[in-house]
Amino acid sequence: MRRIGAQTPSASYSEVDLLKSWCARTRVVEKAHFRRCAAFRRNHYILGGVLIGASALTSALTALVEEGNSLFEEYALAIFLARLVLALFVPVCAALATFLSYEARSARHHDAAARFAALKRRMSRALVIAEIDRDTKHARDELEAVAQDWDRLTHDAPALYRKRWESEISRYERSLGLGDETSGDRSRPIAA
Repeated sequence: MRRIGAQTPSASYSEVDLLKSWCARTRVVEKAHFRRCAAFRRNHYILGGVLIGASALTSALTALVEEGNSLFEEYALAIFLARLVLALFVPVCAALATFLSYEARSARHHDAAARFAALKRRMSRALVIAEIDRDTKHARDELEAVAQDWDRLTHDAPALYRKRWESEISRYERSLGLGDETSGDRSRPIAA
């Protein structure tokens, strides 16, 4: 039980600063995963639309030729070549759609973004507690728990490439008046 007027230990500037830095990074990583989710979903719809359109066109051209329509006799060679190209194009598109699995990749990035959003909310709550209560022990405990959760999320999340997101992370941290903690090989993918 605390006495009125008694001095309590306060969260040091470095702990609050670290929480702010991690919160900023989490916000950027969350946005990056949501962007990748949207990009993969868009690619899925584009490739699917092309596949559906090419299949429909192949069916239409086949119906024109099979009916023996005399209106298109002069274009028989062009129709035959178009059917041949489409007959090769449709299975290649279907194989690409299966191989690239844009929908599954989009879902993985969406899941990662949602998990990083939850971690961001947890850190924001911890920041408020650290700044209001000035509780060093709570701030340290929360930092340790957040670090463990972040490591687990980073391991489970699909990769984001540092070259693409590093400038956004450092720009956001600079806007908060924090230093840049990036280091290491910048060409390798990072998960968060």
